[in-house]
This record gives sequence, structure tokens and C-alpha cells, in this order.
Amino acid sequence: MHEELSLPLQNPLYAGVVVVGGGLAGLAAAAYAARSGRTVTLFEKASQPGGRAMTNHRAGFSMNLGAHALYYQAEAGEVLRELGVPYSGKEPPSLFALSGDKLHKLPLSPLTLLRSTLLDAPAKLEMSRVLAAVMLANTQSLQRMSLQEWLEQHVRHSQLRALLLMIARLTTYTNAPELLSATLFIDIMRKAPKVLYLDGGWQTLVDGLRQAALDAGA
Repeated sequence: MHEELSLPLQNPLYAGVVVVGGGLAGLAAAAYAARSGRTVTLFEKASQPGGRAMTNHRAGFSMNLGAHALYYQAEAGEVLRELGVPYSGKEPPSLFALSGDKLHKLPLSPLTLLRSTLLDAPAKLEMSRVLAAVMLANTQSLQRMSLQEWLEQHVRHSQLRALLLMIARLTTYTNAPELLSATLFIDIMRKAPKVLYLDGGWQTLVDGLRQAALDAGA
């Protein structure tokens, strides 16, 4: 990718498209823009692209910067397929939650939520109503509502609320329900998308997107 422009940025006719930041989103944007025939320059302040998707390799181990899993059946997977970025990985085995001194199989779909031993009978009864609200929700009208607000409106049982917050943390890697979009969580609950833990870490995506951008002329 071009490291600098030969003509002033102030003239958009010469600048073409400028992408600031070489994380996954920036690399994908550069690749798409270059494929459309635009002149693209990407600026990244670090010594290498990738941002928080970079992977450190030490003693034969690949270590991401924090927990990372790819929703390969969702929008990210679609972008990677469109840009021809190869990757491989494995779906996680069954997950378990520790409550008190007992292990319970972790429910990650509407059906398994109703069967979960993490919930008592009153919580399961309310769960059926909450799942109906999830399926009937107009996500367009919830764009500006946080998950915290949505839970306060629809969930009274403390046990159920704690479980849903735990699922939100796990599926979004975000522990800020007052900031997290209710629409995002509802969409995840509806689709229950599967994830992959990538062979070689997320650096494989960084390298693949970088190459896609270069091949397109960025």
C-alpha cells in the first residue's frame, strides 16, 4: 500500500480515497475501494497493519491480543468471502458455566436456554416470554436503545437477567450493557451464529486482507 501521496490531500481529485487506520475494517475498506477503480492510500501509525487483530507468535504458540472468535456465518464472513481471504479454524466444543459449585451446559440458543439447568422454573417461564419479545422485536425502532434499557423493560427475574448479561458478554466481548446496542444482542439471539477459533490466530485475516488490498491496487 502506498506510504505517502505524491500530491496534496486537499485536492480530492488527486487524493482518491484515503483510509485512516490499518485494522481489519480499514484493510477491507481499502480493498473494496481499490476494486471499484479508485486510487487508494491507507495510513497506519503503527509499524505494521492489523490493529487489535494482530497475533503474536512465540515458542510455537499463536496469541491474539485478547479473546477473538470469528462469526463466519455473519457479515464478517461474507466480507472475507467476497474479498477472497482464506482462513481455517475450529468451532468450540460444548461450553459450560459454573454456578455455585455445579457445572451446567452453557445455553447459546433459544431452545437450549429453555432447557438449561441454570434457570429455575419461574425463570424459564419468563424466558419463554422474553424469547417471544426477541423474535417479535422491531430492531429498527431499537437502534438507540441499550441492552441495559431493553433488559429493564423485559426481564424481571434476576437469575434470567444475569444469564442474559453473561451471554451478551460472551457473544459480543463487551461488558458494557449500558452502551451495547440492544439491536445487536437481539440479532445474535435470533440467529445464534456459530463461531470459529482461527488456526494461526487473527493475523491470518490481517495478512489476507492486506494482500487483497494490494492485489486490488491500494
